[in-house]
Amino acid sequence: MRRQPLKPTDPPAPNGPALPPLDWPALKRLEGWRAGPYLGLRRGQGLDLADLREYQAHDEVRHIDWNATARLNEPQVRLFHEERDTSVWFLVDQSRSMQFGSGHLTKASLAHSLIWGLATRWLRQGHRVGMLGFDELDPPRLRQSARALGGRRGAAQLRHALQPAPRPASRGHRQQHATDGTRQQALARALRQAGASLRQRAIVLVLSDFQEQSDWEHLLGRLALRHDVVAFQVVDPLELALPDLGLLHLQDAESGASLWVDSHDRLLRERFARAAAERSERLREAFHRAGVDALALSTEGDWVADLLRFVRLRSGRPVLVNRPDGMPSSEGAVA
Repeated sequence: MRRQPLKPTDPPAPNGPALPPLDWPALKRLEGWRAGPYLGLRRGQGLDLADLREYQAHDEVRHIDWNATARLNEPQVRLFHEERDTSVWFLVDQSRSMQFGSGHLTKASLAHSLIWGLATRWLRQGHRVGMLGFDELDPPRLRQSARALGGRRGAAQLRHALQPAPRPASRGHRQQHATDGTRQQALARALRQAGASLRQRAIVLVLSDFQEQSDWEHLLGRLALRHDVVAFQVVDPLELALPDLGLLHLQDAESGASLWVDSHDRLLRERFARAAAERSERLREAFHRAGVDALALSTEGDWVADLLRFVRLRSGRPVLVNRPDGMPSSEGAVA
């Protein structure tokens, strides 16, 4: 059983299921220099009434609420929720392990569908989107593929950024596959780069299978101190439970290591499932310690329904994480 790479002809923005209207809940104050359709957390210019308060010397007369003034016998001014545009950044794992899929979807194609669905909706609302792609090559590459732009320019840049990156010509095993050291750096370097380059507060969505073993947890937590960060773990069912199919040839897409296993062995399948569950639990704890919301999306699940449930739950609950078994959660867990 080998991991199947994406075909070169696969579109960078696959025609996945369309996302229905959704209001992404911003749990941190975001910054934008232009007025826009995004409802901010601070008071300012806008259309949505936030509160009333007594008139002060610096207030504009046009903001006086004359009905409230007549009722209270004191001048009252209207305060509004400030409407701002915002920047949305996608940090996208483009390593070889994301090219695995045991069914009709690879992990990469699911991630691309999610990115394109969210990005096109945000672009239509007047926001700006950008992307930072990273992979496991030696040395690790950071692809500052798309600046935060809006409208058609933002869509065109994102479509180009989602195309698979050309890999260097093979000159031996070292360039074909990542070494253990570099494979454990890519996500950490991407998080460090995002923390250093994102000046204004933004929504940051990290999409990865999180197979990297480096110390990325504290970098994710540091990024979440300033930005509204959400982690999407993309998983395949075959990574969680080994099927009973007899003799299987397994190969690690990033390191190139391979081995034969007898999947008829019940104890082997149990150990495999137990190791997968333990890894998912470690990830859940890492997201909790980093203080970020996280959702696991399966290549065989209804990821649109899972996303919509996640967004609704996130609107009313501070921190949501993936289930310990690594499969999408329909209820979430308060960390």
